[in-house]
Amino acid sequence: GFDKVKDWIIAAQMKNGVKSPALSPFQAFLLGASAKAIATIVTYPLVRLKTILQAGQELAKKVSGPSVGLKPQRGLKPQRKSSKEMLGIMAVREDRPPAEQGPLQKFAELYRGIGSTLMKSVLQAALLYMTR
Repeated sequence: GFDKVKDWIIAAQMKNGVKSPALSPFQAFLLGASAKAIATIVTYPLVRLKTILQAGQELAKKVSGPSVGLKPQRGLKPQRKSSKEMLGIMAVREDRPPAEQGPLQKFAELYRGIGSTLMKSVLQAALLYMTR
């Protein structure tokens, strides 16, 4: 991501006759922010799922509990759901029946809380690349 675009910008600068091509701090800031924003948007649902499962919140109880159709038997642990099945469970709002939720609402639910994460990680990465 970042390095390939950086190389492309430097190659363009060399082609235009710049004697010592390099990214300006502002270019590095914008490039770092863009790269981190894309990476965060792509990976956020899986990172959120991992955090929920590690924290042992309600999703983990739903996935392993009888309400999902798992019946714990004596001496046996409940089966683990796949990531795809858990993301499907995570995409449904608790306060509305699943039948009333459209695909766009389910998709938006996967990204609930991304605002603060995006702001923190994008700013952190942009400042890091700017000062390099």
